[in-house]
Amino acid sequence: MSKVNYYRVLGVNPTVSEEELKRAFQSLYERYSPDKNPSSLFYKTMFEQLNEAYATLGDREKRERNK
Repeated sequence: MSKVNYYRVLGVNPTVSEEELKRAFQSLYERYSPDKNPSSLFYKTMFEQLNEAYATLGDREKRERNK
């Protein structure tokens, strides 16, 4: 099983600040929201990956472990 690069999923650098991380997530959240395309499997998959990436990188302890 390959490890997902959460920084790549959110399109940010590993040195990103918490505020920049939040903005990147919110932007992508709006773009890939399954509410906009409920029948699209791609949007649903991207949305799940975005949520997982932000849940990991938004938590300081998990972010440190993910480096």
